[in-house]
Amino acid sequence: MDLAKMIQFYHVSKIYSNNIHALNDITLRVNKGEFVFLTGSSGAGKTTLLKLIYCEERPTRGEILVNGINISRIKPSRIPYLRRNIGIVFQDFKLLKDLTVFQNVAFALEVTGMRGRELKRRTWKTLRMVGLLDKMDEMPLKLSGGEQQRVTIARALVNNPSILLADEPTGNLDPDVTLDIINLMNNFNAWGMTIVIATHNTDLVRKYSKRVIKLDKGRTIDQMHPERATLIPESKASFL
Repeated sequence: MDLAKMIQFYHVSKIYSNNIHALNDITLRVNKGEFVFLTGSSGAGKTTLLKLIYCEERPTRGEILVNGINISRIKPSRIPYLRRNIGIVFQDFKLLKDLTVFQNVAFALEVTGMRGRELKRRTWKTLRMVGLLDKMDEMPLKLSGGEQQRVTIARALVNNPSILLADEPTGNLDPDVTLDIINLMNNFNAWGMTIVIATHNTDLVRKYSKRVIKLDKGRTIDQMHPERATLIPESKASFL
């Protein structure tokens, strides 16, 4: 097992019941500490690929390893434990509108059984990191789109995951806020977190010198490496 490789796909295909081939014979790897853009037009398979990583979907064929675990064969009872090491950021935020900002972020810890002072400390610290500590008592719908996305990022980060997946995280945001969000993720990557962002925003991809994996109709058509990934020692990967 190569511990430098955080995510590995070996000849992975995903075919849905209506015979739609979402992914076709995908082989790729993402190293520990890499920041990768996953690009392609709508319907190229980006969302499906991310869903396979966090076991929202299972592959029809092929093998997937995440942090050394073969998730193609993982038991359903083990999936929640796998997801504790994976933060997920959605385009449409998926915040609980009846809970405050603090409660939305703390909820990700509560489901793991955490309570009391440690829950409060981790939640406060994460909100401070994303610049929202002063908004912790606000309701999500009173926040701007950029602020709501920062809450989503805080919720994804509060468990101190080794991997952060983001599915079109800036699709509903204006250009200035988009750069703020990507710069924020870039900071987490600098601390050792592995980042995979699915986006069709080619201007955004060109602005950052990161590795790019391009999909077209469920196939990888390019895997560009503008720079070699810097592998971060495990001791530097925790920030909470």
